[in-house]
Amino acid sequence: MEEKEHQKMVDIVIGMQFGDEGKGRIIDLLAADYEIVARFNGGSNAGHTVKIKDKTYIFHLLPSGLLHEGVVGLIGNGVVIDLGQLIKELNNLKKMGFQPQLYISERAHLVLPYHPVLEDIEEEIRTKKIGTTRRGIGPAYGDKARRDGVVIALLKKPDELADVIINRVKEVNLLLQVLNKPLLNADDIISNLILETAEVKDLIVDSIAFWQEALTSGKKILLEGAQGALLDLDFGTYPFVTSSHTMTGGALVGTGLPLKSINRVIGVYKTYISRVGGGPLPTEQVNETGEYLRQKGKEFGATTGRPRRCGWFDGVLARYTAFVSGTTEIILTKLDVLSGLKEIKVASSYNLDGKVIEHPPASITEFLRLLPVYDTLPGWEGNLVSCRSFKDLPFEAKEYVNYLENLINIPIKAVSVGPERDQFIKR
Repeated sequence: MEEKEHQKMVDIVIGMQFGDEGKGRIIDLLAADYEIVARFNGGSNAGHTVKIKDKTYIFHLLPSGLLHEGVVGLIGNGVVIDLGQLIKELNNLKKMGFQPQLYISERAHLVLPYHPVLEDIEEEIRTKKIGTTRRGIGPAYGDKARRDGVVIALLKKPDELADVIINRVKEVNLLLQVLNKPLLNADDIISNLILETAEVKDLIVDSIAFWQEALTSGKKILLEGAQGALLDLDFGTYPFVTSSHTMTGGALVGTGLPLKSINRVIGVYKTYISRVGGGPLPTEQVNETGEYLRQKGKEFGATTGRPRRCGWFDGVLARYTAFVSGTTEIILTKLDVLSGLKEIKVASSYNLDGKVIEHPPASITEFLRLLPVYDTLPGWEGNLVSCRSFKDLPFEAKEYVNYLENLINIPIKAVSVGPERDQFIKR
């Protein structure tokens, strides 16, 4: 038993840019080789898209690997859960013929009806908009940090649950009253939560005991991150970040798995870069190129439907997130989107006030003054969607992949050339 506990059974998939790198479909591709797939951060602000033949599945809370029969899903303690959204996703999968085996950590926290209300207020009064999804994720994490959160374990203790919600609603209503906004009813929130609890109570587990048993049994585990590394609360472009930790450290804290269990950290990069909402995007192209990438790459948010800002691949940010996340290998997505461009640019460094720098600054004011220093590579023609091996790609496409591999100095193990499961090239 002791020997198995020390085996490295856990792999982590992390989006290495600002989200929307295609993590969902990568996790779906990989999940067939694992027995457990777990989400470790974020909430229903995530939008992971998986396309299988003529059907498209969009996950907000469920782990993307649940589309494989026999794969067990876990929502980790680091996730904040909107129970209504979770139940809706589960029911949708069941209607499509899936029978997902899902568990929820009793240490995870709930997103409750007053959280989106608070987020709306916060976003309205900001002079510089963050561009949140307004699903209450930030306020839910805020309540967790200020020790006013509702942990899943309280669903089994109705009296304690009611006390926490009643007290919090009183506080929120004081603010709403001052702002002359409609007040919330604690009894309605509690009653609805009781109904939702009846649908999920059998899914709630002690996740630490769950992981101990899984590691002891030698189960292969895949951890799934939401958002992207550059939206990390500590290491992203603060304050234009999400409310959770999106990198490898967040995977450990968001599940309770030990460091010694980690085997691989798989970083997912898009062949260009995109961002939803406010915040710096040094290589953004507000021109025909940006629109070309947006339309051809279908760059519209899976959660919000908002158009994404698009730009050239940012090598400075790519090296930074690879280092902070401890990335061991890379999967590159949407290589097919670049087909048809005469030339392709990559930022290899920045110019900040006349000085060349190779690391992103922590100061947001400095970040907004960055000017990318580009390397220019030749583009290529032709549709890549039918390519199934690396040698099938145009010479320039292969050179682009090799260039990025050398730039980041992490091996690129696979490249996607389309949204389908088989449009995936291993190197």
